[in-house]
Amino acid sequence: MRFAINDFNERIEVSRSGEKAHCRGCGAVVIGRKGKIRKEHWYHPNKDCDSWYEPITDWHISWQNQFPVENIEIGIADSTGKIVHRADILLNNNLVIEIQNSPISIKDIEKRESFYGKNNMIWILNGSTLASNCHLDSIERTNVIAIYVDFYKGGLSRNFEKMMVNEELILPSCKYYVDRYNYEFHRHKFDFPLNINYQLLKMKIESFLKLKLSLYDGLYDEEDYAINSHVYNDRCLEAIELKKMNWRKFIDQMKFPVFFDNLNGLPLDRLYWYQENRIVKKERFLNKYLQYT
Repeated sequence: MRFAINDFNERIEVSRSGEKAHCRGCGAVVIGRKGKIRKEHWYHPNKDCDSWYEPITDWHISWQNQFPVENIEIGIADSTGKIVHRADILLNNNLVIEIQNSPISIKDIEKRESFYGKNNMIWILNGSTLASNCHLDSIERTNVIAIYVDFYKGGLSRNFEKMMVNEELILPSCKYYVDRYNYEFHRHKFDFPLNINYQLLKMKIESFLKLKLSLYDGLYDEEDYAINSHVYNDRCLEAIELKKMNWRKFIDQMKFPVFFDNLNGLPLDRLYWYQENRIVKKERFLNKYLQYT
């Protein structure tokens, strides 16, 4: 346990071995331990009131320190009102971020997801301890041509409009097709490798849209659509593959989002979203959830 309560009802960390304080969950006296091997922590002389307690690590602390102290190691009560478990990080919207460094049984996964997941949760796994023999392979390209198709803001549903555009843009020659959709600006965005014949593709799209406009006479005018392009440099991933060696199968039993940190092949400033097979920036991840603190 990282935090305890002193005589002034203040949350404190261990400053010296033998120091005494009180558990914020059960109120029992806890004693500080500060040594050379394990991270300093508070321990219950008899039995920890949280049966899910795991030893804290530098990696745990580094993640917790990204969030305000008011959101770190927060007790959560059961249906009777008794605090029974401490969440690594609890946001103000009640989302729990569980930081997992060591193996966990499927039974315990189910228990935690049932308890914490009532208001949603996220797993962050330490790849260096839980997937040390796995490797994330990715291929990057930099020069990309982006084609934007602005579309009419009324009329048919957005999903149907997207399907219409996809019919034309998914071409056999477009090996690196990526589909992104911008709701705010009513725009479809498609990325292609720089060597694609843009003029030919543009003609195909225009021809396609004219055909659709004729089929839906009265709903659209040609002025409702605009086709634009932009060449830009970006770290765009063409393919991502997690190569599994000595894979811990309990990870596949996690129903809530799983993000890997410290994974072989993954840049230090990135996280790997396992279920979505996506790489995300840590900064973007943190900014998203810090707004709920």
